[in-house]
Amino acid sequence: MTKVERITRFQTYLNDDLIPTFGKYMLKITLALLIYFVVSKIINRLIRVAVKKLSARNFDRTAVIFLGNTFRVILKVLLVIALLTNLGVTSATILAAFGSVTVGIGLALQGGMANFAGGVLITFTKPFEIGDYIIEVGEKNEGTVRKIAMFYTTLQTADDHTVTIPNQMLTNSSVINLTKAGTRRLTIVVGISYRDSIDQAKTILSDLIREEARILKDRPIDIYVDELAASSVNLGLHAYVKAEDYFKVKWDLNEKIKKSFDQKGIRIPYQQVDVHVNANVSEERS
Repeated sequence: MTKVERITRFQTYLNDDLIPTFGKYMLKITLALLIYFVVSKIINRLIRVAVKKLSARNFDRTAVIFLGNTFRVILKVLLVIALLTNLGVTSATILAAFGSVTVGIGLALQGGMANFAGGVLITFTKPFEIGDYIIEVGEKNEGTVRKIAMFYTTLQTADDHTVTIPNQMLTNSSVINLTKAGTRRLTIVVGISYRDSIDQAKTILSDLIREEARILKDRPIDIYVDELAASSVNLGLHAYVKAEDYFKVKWDLNEKIKKSFDQKGIRIPYQQVDVHVNANVSEERS
């Protein structure tokens, strides 16, 4: 076979077999990507609508959102499998690849499975829910729960930072839920001078509590001497408020206490150092 005949045959192969086959597969891949994009949008839309409707029907919002995120992932995995099958990949190949990937991911992300199990545990045992204010004792993270996902829980702190915590950490450590009861006990400790009247200071605190409408008057209220400290008599105040009012009431009372003590002449001691200078200091010997 001459060189010219070989070139002619190769060109014929490209035109008749390879190029049409390549173009056909590219068309299939492009169509598969388009289908994935469109169907993914539909899945996201359906999940959002389902979550919204179930939440409106008094289903547990935390469980609904968690299950919605889980089903979204499952549906997209099934979509990918269906598209691969349509491209000509056999079911046996997909299952073998899926098994290998699952084992590999499982070995590499053992903590991820523990986090998923933690998310399931949090969702159904409900130590906290979306909207609760919690404190993670071990790591000292605290904030309002904004999202409980498959692997992570997201908190929004008081200074508007976002903290993402693996679910496993929350199930393996102590968590304080400050919202569960609906109320919180407010504790304020303020020091007065030893020269000032304890009774007068307690009367001022009592009047401020009586005037503050957000304090729950049907719950115990205590005003007491907390400590006889080195330079002050520390008075303590206990009162209950709604959980959502806690910080605002605390800040307002701190300001009112300072202003009221100033008006009544009650001093709030602060740390100070007295320096005594001896004028008759002898000259240092050489």
